[in-house]
Amino acid sequence: MMAQLRSLDLRFADPREEANFKGSLEDELLRSMFAVSLLASAGSIVQALSLLAQYELTEPHVVVIVCQQCAWLIGPLTMMLLIGLRLTCGYLRNWNWEVVAITACVYGACSVAIGQTYHATLLLDRDPVLLWGWQSVNDSQVWELLGLNLLSAVTLFQLPIRSAFSWLPPPPGTLSFLAGG
Repeated sequence: MMAQLRSLDLRFADPREEANFKGSLEDELLRSMFAVSLLASAGSIVQALSLLAQYELTEPHVVVIVCQQCAWLIGPLTMMLLIGLRLTCGYLRNWNWEVVAITACVYGACSVAIGQTYHATLLLDRDPVLLWGWQSVNDSQVWELLGLNLLSAVTLFQLPIRSAFSWLPPPPGTLSFLAGG
């Protein structure tokens, strides 16, 4: 069974060729992941400011917004810190950054689904329609699906990772969306 699974691994047979391949793409991967993390953090802050401006702030609104920001900012800020340590100080050179990038994308897909306004409100045992209004709940679902689609597109087209790994982020995000809805 393991021999059959090993044939799906698209690594080079020669360890030196594998190291050269990874080394040639690592800087581009790190720069791309830093840019994606920066954009995700900015998008999260814009979403919070939009919600804060749109609604009268009551305790349930603030709790949902704070929980969203925690879910959405922890991953990108952590990635930016790790990439900064790698690029500026030379730390973490032994890490497999392709796996780190895929792990960050899986986290992003799940946090987009679970941290969206509708699901975050449900997780805090509140009624989203009563708290945010019907139209906002519908808009939240649309933005959630667009966020998952955007994450899939970024993973597939922007990040220089192998196609054997690029399929990993969308399924957990979709399952998180289905489980939360």
